[in-house]
Amino acid sequence: MPAPQVTCAACILVDDTGRVLFAHDADVERPNASTTKMVTALVVMRESDAEEPVMVSSNAAATGGGGLDLQPGERYTVGGLLYALLLSSSNDSAVALAEHVAGSEAAFVERMNALTRRLGVRHTHFANAHGLDAPGHYSSARDLARIATALLRRPVLAEIVATSRTTIPGPGGSVPLENRNVLLEGYPGAIGVKTGYTAGAGDTLVAAARRHHRRLIAVAMGSASAASDAAALLDYGWARLARGILVAEGDAVGELVFADGSTPVVAEGTVRGAEHPERVAITLDADDAVALPV
Repeated sequence: MPAPQVTCAACILVDDTGRVLFAHDADVERPNASTTKMVTALVVMRESDAEEPVMVSSNAAATGGGGLDLQPGERYTVGGLLYALLLSSSNDSAVALAEHVAGSEAAFVERMNALTRRLGVRHTHFANAHGLDAPGHYSSARDLARIATALLRRPVLAEIVATSRTTIPGPGGSVPLENRNVLLEGYPGAIGVKTGYTAGAGDTLVAAARRHHRRLIAVAMGSASAASDAAALLDYGWARLARGILVAEGDAVGELVFADGSTPVVAEGTVRGAEHPERVAITLDADDAVALPV
């Protein structure tokens, strides 16, 4: 099968078993922009409750970026700011949440780096909670795929990143938010995860999609169009999965048992498909008239 045609400086495609279906410079350490916020959200979820109130500090409000335009003294809930963090990629929400959880952004970043070590990633280090370019702030395509896997295991976060648009309660009423991940409405089966862009990182996207009870995660870093690259990677993955062998010709799939003996039942031909082989159920519907010899 021809390799996908992509522009990403670094990319990877993994299935739900952790198998790498495609990779290019997947362990190269690069600026990773707002994909950082996946780890921000994971730390927040570990250490706070969605209904907790968050007071916006002047420091958080001064961060800017992401469209929420927080003002000092405003109050939001942790849950509301998580939506702003992951949908509109609000930088000021990242700092407000960091200060709420750890008292300061610097202390929060220490917890982010500790979490990545627990996740077993080897090419990631953070210097801030939002992902703006900074010395010592980087990740790799392989690491981002592993982080996305961890995020999707958290039902609340998985629901947030799969949301195309919503509103959150704010000081002046409802605040509309739109997800910057265009694949959510344009790619069949898309379920997340996080966009990112800075001058240093370029266009970056961690994308996930689910079909046929299978899930793929594609990471495109430094792309001419990260959404196009992620879609191409996902398309390649579904094609690869569709060619996967579910039952091979000659595989034993059952047994016929008679009063004075038994005989194995084998597959007459190879069956391929995108379903997970371990989740395929095989039903043997034998003819009642079968008699020995078989």
